[in-house]
Amino acid sequence: MQISGEIVIDGESDTFTNATAFIYLEDVGRADAAARVLGRAMLTAVAHQQGAESRVPFAVESIDAPSTGDAVLRVHISLDGDENVLARDLVSTSHNSATEGGSLEIAVKTV
Repeated sequence: MQISGEIVIDGESDTFTNATAFIYLEDVGRADAAARVLGRAMLTAVAHQQGAESRVPFAVESIDAPSTGDAVLRVHISLDGDENVLARDLVSTSHNSATEGGSLEIAVKTV
C-alpha cells in the first residue's frame, strides 16, 4: 500500500530551514496496544517561510497490511533532524486515516 499527500505548514509557523520530516504509517487497530509502524518516510532539507503557507509532498510505502484495516499517518518535522520531539518542532495533531491510493493533506502545528 502506498499513501501520498502533502504536509501543510500554516503561515503563522516560524521560519525554518534544513529541517527533517518524519512520516509514519501506523496500525492503530488494536485497543490497549501501541501503534505498530507499517511504513516510514524521511524528507530532508524541509524549509518554511513565516507569512506563507508551505506544502511538502510525501509518499509512504507500507511494508505490511494493518491488522484491522485501521491505519493512520503521523508527521513530525524536526528542526534539529532527530526523531525526538522537542519544543519548536512541528507535529500532526489530528487523526489522519490512511487510504491506499488516496492523497492526504496533513496539517502540522508547533509543539
